[in-house]
Amino acid sequence: MSNRNVSGGPHLITTAPSLTVCRRCKRPVLAATVGGIDRHVDTATLNDVGELAALIEGRATYAVVAADYLSRRTVHDISAGAPKRPVLADHTCKEIPDHHIEHAWTLAAQALLQNALGATVPSAGDDVACPF
Repeated sequence: MSNRNVSGGPHLITTAPSLTVCRRCKRPVLAATVGGIDRHVDTATLNDVGELAALIEGRATYAVVAADYLSRRTVHDISAGAPKRPVLADHTCKEIPDHHIEHAWTLAAQALLQNALGATVPSAGDDVACPF
């Protein structure tokens, strides 16, 4: 049973993200159900190059919609120009290159985690299990 709130997302069941740590690489990730599918999402906000790299690797990308949920970015969203919200991608245990990160959105994403979710980013030494 999940303790995450279900949101009125645009498709199927979408839950508010919660913060956890990847069991393999010990980095912080967001755990959420997006469009009915459980996802682990990196906390790094991506620029257009980072989003393209993620898509080429086969990882889905998401826009942070308010504090309630993540919305999967579609071809139409991507082709509409510069995103108006932070963009995140499915988790990878690889280090994300600095030139793929949109630093302007990083503070906004951290504020989302700390204020809206009441979370702090755990350190690699914390023993927090992934929910799925």
